Order: sequence, then C-alpha cells, then structure tokens
Amino acid sequence: MTYLIAIFIPPLYFILKKKWLAAAGTMFLFLLSLPLFFLLPVFWIISSVCAVWDLRKSMMREHAKMIAEEIAKAKR
Repeated sequence: MTYLIAIFIPPLYFILKKKWLAAAGTMFLFLLSLPLFFLLPVFWIISSVCAVWDLRKSMMREHAKMIAEEIAKAKR
C-alpha cells in the first residue's frame, strides 16, 4: 500500500513519513507544473522516483536492523 502512495501521490507519502521538506518540495514541483501542464508528467515521475527511493532505503535499513538484532541474539 505504501508503494502505491509513493508512486501515485508522492507528497502524501512524504507527509505520512513526516518528511516536511520533501513534501514541500514535491508540492512545489506540482504547483509549478500547473501553469505548464506539459511538465506535470516529468515532475510527477521525478517525485515518484524520489518517494520510492526513500521508501526502499527505509525498508533496507529496517531489514538490516532486524538482521543485526538476530545475529546479536544468536551470539548470546
């Protein structure tokens, strides 16, 4: 579900993750592209890639933390 939000509504993804600067940046890109409608897909793709990249990075950190905890538990 989070992947869908990151792909289709990047500003909402950043708001849910409490990353206010990224949310403001993506909203700025969307508002900037409103008068120039042909730029909307370009800015949407850029924002989506950034949101998915951030989501994947946080998932990898969480996974690495789980593995480290399991290794620490096994060494006890």
